Amino acid sequence: MHFGSLATLFIVLNLISVSCGDQVAVGEVGAKIPRPRAVVVISLDTLRADRLGCYGYGRNTSPNIDAFAAESVLVAQSANSGGGTLPIHMSMMTSTYPGVHRMGPKNFDHEIAEPSRPHRLPEAFETLAECLQGEGYRTAAFTDKGWMKGKYGFDQGFDDFDDKGGGMQAILPKVDSWLSENSSEPFFLFVHTYDAHSTSKKGLPYQTPTDDQSEYTSWYSGEFNGCMEGRCSSDLLGWMNANEKSGAYGSPEDLLDSDDLRFISDLYDGGIRYVDRQVSTLLGLLQREGVYDEALIVLTSDHGEEFGEHGRLLHSQGYAEIAFVPLIFRLPGAAAAGSRLEILASTVDVMPTILDVVDATVPDMAQGESLLPPAVGKSAFRRPAVHAYRVLRDGEWSYYAKLQKLFNRRDDPLEISNLFEREPAVVARMNEHLERLIGRDKAFREAISSVGGNANSAPLDDEELAELRALGYLK
Repeated sequence: MHFGSLATLFIVLNLISVSCGDQVAVGEVGAKIPRPRAVVVISLDTLRADRLGCYGYGRNTSPNIDAFAAESVLVAQSANSGGGTLPIHMSMMTSTYPGVHRMGPKNFDHEIAEPSRPHRLPEAFETLAECLQGEGYRTAAFTDKGWMKGKYGFDQGFDDFDDKGGGMQAILPKVDSWLSENSSEPFFLFVHTYDAHSTSKKGLPYQTPTDDQSEYTSWYSGEFNGCMEGRCSSDLLGWMNANEKSGAYGSPEDLLDSDDLRFISDLYDGGIRYVDRQVSTLLGLLQREGVYDEALIVLTSDHGEEFGEHGRLLHSQGYAEIAFVPLIFRLPGAAAAGSRLEILASTVDVMPTILDVVDATVPDMAQGESLLPPAVGKSAFRRPAVHAYRVLRDGEWSYYAKLQKLFNRRDDPLEISNLFEREPAVVARMNEHLERLIGRDKAFREAISSVGGNANSAPLDDEELAELRALGYLK
């Protein structure tokens, strides 16, 4: 739906995020890129960018994704919009920050937390699926349960929506069948999996149904079996995080030795290798149907995973290892293949980029920017910063207002050395910019509420609670 007289307000508010009078134009393409016959978005939950070869990782965890990246445009720095699986994916689908769609925790801060009172996305928000549906694309989504369920509004705009989950082993056969029946017409396909995510199953975290992990863990001769104190896998790692946060002990190293922690990290690498194989299978289905080269294919994630870099495990914080995710898009005909965009993008940029390639109207409420103009060399990408509510990042700095932390990512990409006290001028500048963006989010939220943007409750049933416990989100 469109907002008539509110359009000007949204445009003006979007300019708040751009400094020095610069504005990034959407639709400023000018390149001969054909309208894609298909749009495919692949979201690999819990995949940190720096564990992929195409992002500089030394291990061979992602040969298929790396080959795909060589045919695509790779965004060097893509920071998520904050808040965890549900709110980040909703930002991906609406191009609005969590402070606007409010599909996240009540208190938005640097820590990743899921909503304590889940609700459904108000229909006033126009989703990517709705936009593509309006452009004549048949729309389908296959998600891996958990927070990625239709009841939260992820089904809005999809002709076919399947959130039964089961990992790629269960999802890909359904995708195969759907493509066989629908690939003759233009389509939008969204595929999401938790296969790289830790679970709360008894035993080791990051379990895969294959032996992909053995390549990375065969060196380990320790006794850690994934369980301790009656807890296993994600439950155990989450318990360690809770103890670190409360001050019961300092970090995971107080309970696990360095080899155990390295072993857990290597299990994750094996999980990525497994997911990489599934991506290859999915791309193969598109090739079989003859749409691969005519499609716009986007590969990304919601958040990464931490392994003690900042004293915790899983993804309970919002530092660099969690914030930076892959963002790779293959244009029809492999246009601009092998390009690397040295820019700072955000989750909210996915939707405008896709709609720009399709040559469709971007909703007035969209807060992101198209990455297509810089990808084809037609326009610079000049937005100076992205935020995750109380966190602001620009091309050089990461500022955590609530924590009073400041990191120079050029010298300190893992965000270890806090310069908050040493750089008061930078802190003041970043804080002023952040407050403007938070004010913009509030104005967006109020504008949308004025046209029926109020949320409806979406309580969890027993089965859904069990699903979220299995993923380690709930105790």
